[in-house]
Amino acid sequence: MGDEDCKVCKLKIRDMKEAVCCDSCRDYMHTGPVKEKNCSGLSTTELRAMVLQNRNIIFFCNDCRDAFRSVPLLIRQITEIKNDVKTLKNDVEILKNDKIKCEMEIASLKATQNSTSLNSNSNSELGLNMCEILAEISEREARKKNIIIFGLPESQAKRQRFLL
Repeated sequence: MGDEDCKVCKLKIRDMKEAVCCDSCRDYMHTGPVKEKNCSGLSTTELRAMVLQNRNIIFFCNDCRDAFRSVPLLIRQITEIKNDVKTLKNDVEILKNDKIKCEMEIASLKATQNSTSLNSNSNSELGLNMCEILAEISEREARKKNIIIFGLPESQAKRQRFLL
């Protein structure tokens, strides 16, 4: 403990009675009565108060003091980040629900498409049957004034004038 270096001047601290330890970083600094060796920045009155209080007074070096000043800002920033994370979690949950809804809707649309394609196959068969029926009706309409002669073979001609 007697071979500690001063955090500020980097010289060896020979007498620990003339040194103070930072309560945060645990580094030592000179507290000697001479200004050249008072690296802690504490006045003699402050040093006397620390001795009388049996070290109930907390001492921070300049670096640690500056670091502790930024703590409230860091706490605010952490709080903001927590709120942002909470918002992002809610957004992700909403997106998950939307994805599930979209998947269900896609499945429903595929089922509808499959049933529609089955119906369209049935409809196309019905359409062919309807075409055949309409063609038959049209042909019967065209032949309704024809004379039927039994025993005469029917003409196979495709043109109307040859049929006569």
